[in-house]
Amino acid sequence: MVTYMNDKKIQTLDDIRAFLKGTTEIEFSIEGKDERYQWIRQTLVRFQYLSLNQRERGVVLRYLERVSGYSRQTVTRLVAQYRKTGKVQRRQRTVAGFQCYYTRQDALLLAELDELHGTPCGAAAKKRCERMYHIHGDARFEQLSHISVSHLYNLRHSTGYQRQRRQFDKTRPTRSQIGERRKPNPQGQPGYLRGLSPNPRKSTSRVARYAWSPQRVKSIAPLRMKRSRYSDWLSRHKSRSSP
Repeated sequence: MVTYMNDKKIQTLDDIRAFLKGTTEIEFSIEGKDERYQWIRQTLVRFQYLSLNQRERGVVLRYLERVSGYSRQTVTRLVAQYRKTGKVQRRQRTVAGFQCYYTRQDALLLAELDELHGTPCGAAAKKRCERMYHIHGDARFEQLSHISVSHLYNLRHSTGYQRQRRQFDKTRPTRSQIGERRKPNPQGQPGYLRGLSPNPRKSTSRVARYAWSPQRVKSIAPLRMKRSRYSDWLSRHKSRSSP
């Protein structure tokens, strides 16, 4: 890269302040990161940055930010590197990353397979991919033939799969018989009663609104009654049930 820089007119801090206000003309064109780093170090050395006070350092930082085009955080980081090592070097970081083994075509192929077979479970879908390649000889399933079950679900959540096919399951309600009101079935034995009050505690006879047998009435504490009262109730019920 070639650097075109003409900042000979800027020699003092007053020149920097005039430049920041826009009263001093300067011609500069810095191309490339290495040239910018080199110019930042030369500027820090020329103005003796380490010997300046806090206000003067702020002026130099604004000047570096204006000319280099870097943000204030980046300029501060480079200046901290200069104060620690005396150099401003570029740290080149090249990250290779992980290679994408399963492509978008594999995701679309899996979406087609799920569409035909109604989205089977992961193990069943993996077995179908293996059969398509090893038994039927379909070369498109070569990579999917040895995919793991867990990664198959990852492939189903990928962007390519979701754009090709989406599945929504409705809520499946489960019927419950708790609190269901139905006609009692005494099976020919006396002693069953269905109360009319919706609240068992407000019932006049203190008998629950569901069917209870005489033995059940005796065993429940909230439904206790005197033996004489229970005998009268049982005799009245037998007289009503008799023809």
